[in-house]
Amino acid sequence: MTVTSQTVVPADYGNSADGFTFGDAIEKVYRRVMAGQREASVALTNDITADQEAFVVTAASITGLVPGAIIAVDYELMYVLSYSQANNTVSVERAFRGSVAQAHAAATQAIINPKYSRFDIGVAINDDIKSLSSPSNGLGRINNIMITYNPVYQAYDLGDVSYNFSEILAINFKTPWPDRRPRPIKNWRVVRNANEGYFPSGQAVVLNEGGYPGMPIELDILSPYIPMVSNTDSFLNTPVTNDPYPPYNGYGTQVYDSNFVVEQTDIPILGAMIQLTLPREISRNFLESQPDPRKAAEVPAGAVSASAAALILQRERRIGEEGDRMRRWYPQRRSW
Repeated sequence: MTVTSQTVVPADYGNSADGFTFGDAIEKVYRRVMAGQREASVALTNDITADQEAFVVTAASITGLVPGAIIAVDYELMYVLSYSQANNTVSVERAFRGSVAQAHAAATQAIINPKYSRFDIGVAINDDIKSLSSPSNGLGRINNIMITYNPVYQAYDLGDVSYNFSEILAINFKTPWPDRRPRPIKNWRVVRNANEGYFPSGQAVVLNEGGYPGMPIELDILSPYIPMVSNTDSFLNTPVTNDPYPPYNGYGTQVYDSNFVVEQTDIPILGAMIQLTLPREISRNFLESQPDPRKAAEVPAGAVSASAAALILQRERRIGEEGDRMRRWYPQRRSW
């Protein structure tokens, strides 16, 4: 018997060109937190605009499509005001719970009372991206800038760097010699809130060791990750316009910035799964109503939170692994 080769997992592990877009990450989180469960939904009969508040849906499943229900269409949440079974028309409040009103194509699924909306998943991913850049986690994107050394000056403006950068990882200077060997500078300090008359960006690096006159000094700088905005945004090369803290003098002609490295892209997915799971224990303990139909004997109190414990450990392990990788990349980073 001849066995033909089949692709089980796409080489890029996603649906996009590079496999690491915001949309890819949202779908991965959704698949994993839902664990194969199916949700009631209807489909849009026609295209709808971003401001259209009434539209027709298919009648394949109308369970739960009543006033007060929430429907999720792509990355937008809508609050159901009324539904007519006579003509399958639903009237809604658009851009519910902080989501953004958008146009949607015909045949798009509208999930009724979603357990995890794609909008909320996207918010959770961005929240975890912020967390990963904290000093305690020590991860972030690595920017590389060049400064021409002038022996007259000890301090240099850092205007091409995000103002909330975490730290300088390494500084090397070049020489005119043909050996192609960068020389390290190991003694420097960063000045925040610097005099803007001398340093327009308000931040500077002071070199307590010199370079070679007229030759470039290369700085490797750890900055917070850039958040995702569009579902087509790549984790690997993210639009610089997404950065909430751009350089004071702008990015010039730069359009994309190297953000995550491939090995780190699984961590925001783990973090989002944890953030989405833990609050479900809170809603279970509400006294006003009981949204969860499962019996306490089947799912005892604390079981939902406990289900995230393994994910928390896995995320902490992955953060440690990537932190070790960064330390291997920059083993001699020092500053005073």
